[in-house]
Amino acid sequence: METINAGDTAWVLGSAGLVLLMTPGLALFYGGMVRAKSVLNMMMMSFIALGTVALAWVLWGYGESFGTSLDGFGLVGNPVGHIGLDDLLSADAVMGPPGHQIPTLAFAAFQATFAIIAVALVSGAIADRAKFSTWTVFTVLWATIVYFPVAHWVFDFSTAHPLLAAGSQHISKRSTSPVARSWKSTVAQRDWRWPSSSASASAFARIRCAHTTSRWSCSAPGCSGLAGSASTRARCWRPPEAPQSSG
Repeated sequence: METINAGDTAWVLGSAGLVLLMTPGLALFYGGMVRAKSVLNMMMMSFIALGTVALAWVLWGYGESFGTSLDGFGLVGNPVGHIGLDDLLSADAVMGPPGHQIPTLAFAAFQATFAIIAVALVSGAIADRAKFSTWTVFTVLWATIVYFPVAHWVFDFSTAHPLLAAGSQHISKRSTSPVARSWKSTVAQRDWRWPSSSASASAFARIRCAHTTSRWSCSAPGCSGLAGSASTRARCWRPPEAPQSSG
């Protein structure tokens, strides 16, 4: 049985607890940025990720992220290699250099908290635009298809992966989370529909200009020349007007 460093283990577990607190904090943050009727839905989108992503991580996510590469090139790990994390419950399941070894299960818990917060962050890009049931399914699919493989790209040191040669040996998610989130935010924030009414179309143009220009300026009707300050952004970015009843 290997000797476990109590101080290093406490540090990792404490860090995992702090990162886990980011998800409830994110729920409060996002909940305060939507309309009153959407607050509960917005907050629950973060909280449900705690359950769905954690379950996926235990069943196949850890294996997909840190398991043996299926192809030998470090593209994706074996999802059934650590299924249920049963092999990490052994007293001999430790990791780290001699004198600084920690239980592998503690490391898995630490990495799970980053997987959870990375998925929960996606909800900010689809606020008010997704049903809760759809989001629940999406959390599992996105973690499985996007996050877990990207984590394997960054952290798989067992194969001659180009990222390893480039020195990308980070225990945190400073590489994984931004890479995995960047593309989804770009796609999710783009509204591919064009409203039918002229009033909605005008407001839609203001929203699009607010999203797509770095200086918050556009040439849409009623929005020409607005740029820079928060007050001008507020005037440029307002929701579509409610349709008038025909009476």
